[in-house]
Amino acid sequence: MNIRLVASICCTLLGGGCERGEAPAQTWEIAVQGLYAAAISTDATQIISGSMHHGTSVWRMPEFERIYDWRHADGQDLTLVAAAFSPDGSRAVTCDARTLVVWDTTDGTPLQFWGMPGAARDVAIAPNGHEVLLGLTDHSALLFDAADGGHRRTFLHDAPVNSVAVSGDGRFALTGADDHAARLWSIESGELLHRLEHSSPVVVVAMSPDGRLLFSAATNAEVRLWDATSGAATLTLSDRDNGITQARFSPDGEFLLIGTVGGRIEQLSTTSGERLRRWQIEGSAADRRGGSAILALAVAANGRMSAVSGDGQLISLN
Repeated sequence: MNIRLVASICCTLLGGGCERGEAPAQTWEIAVQGLYAAAISTDATQIISGSMHHGTSVWRMPEFERIYDWRHADGQDLTLVAAAFSPDGSRAVTCDARTLVVWDTTDGTPLQFWGMPGAARDVAIAPNGHEVLLGLTDHSALLFDAADGGHRRTFLHDAPVNSVAVSGDGRFALTGADDHAARLWSIESGELLHRLEHSSPVVVVAMSPDGRLLFSAATNAEVRLWDATSGAATLTLSDRDNGITQARFSPDGEFLLIGTVGGRIEQLSTTSGERLRRWQIEGSAADRRGGSAILALAVAANGRMSAVSGDGQLISLN
């Protein structure tokens, strides 16, 4: 989710919101004045940062090396709206207001440029590395093949689509919108499988890697886990902080990380909802316009957990 949308989310704290969390293990500065948007690869070795003043860059870890500077047009820094990596990290996609580019991360070269039919709010890449799912302000989520530009599916909502996700096997799409609902779709048939109701706009969705669990969060601090087969809510966590900006499941689906507009990150059990750990990201500079909103999260197979905050920090949580 990009920082413009994050800024529109109310950040009133509910329940235990006043508790302070532990400090992260290590931080690095990847932007001096803050970020519009960011993404972290599944193995946490690559990071896309959309800086407010220096365009979009790609960083490699653990070397902490900036390896690419990406632009959508010669001589023009990219104002990043959304970004994502393919599950294997070999491809990445970046969106500005009206243009989408697919990149080869092995050498940093652009593979395809596409004009979008509407303004993007979120983007995801299917496991095959070339199907791209866009959440658009025109009330739709568009799935297309970036290799040939072919249209695959249009998934309709009744309001702008804020967040999108694709299952680990590429069979399902999850979308969340301002119409107070998340929707689970079959990519093969285009069928709506489940409508997951909330009482306010849905701003974040996520799917476990095996596709069994769905996550959705609304602007009124309504946070839910759902069974993907039945569409039934398995956990409702309405006492969490308002202003959730990101969510990522662990590779085994046993826990997930959620990040908030206020720089708080929680590790939650997906079976009990128990808070396992909690971190508080302190802003690196009071005048940075990105604030400490969490823009990206990752849980690698080796258990390492990472985040990027709006004030330009790359964060190792453990």
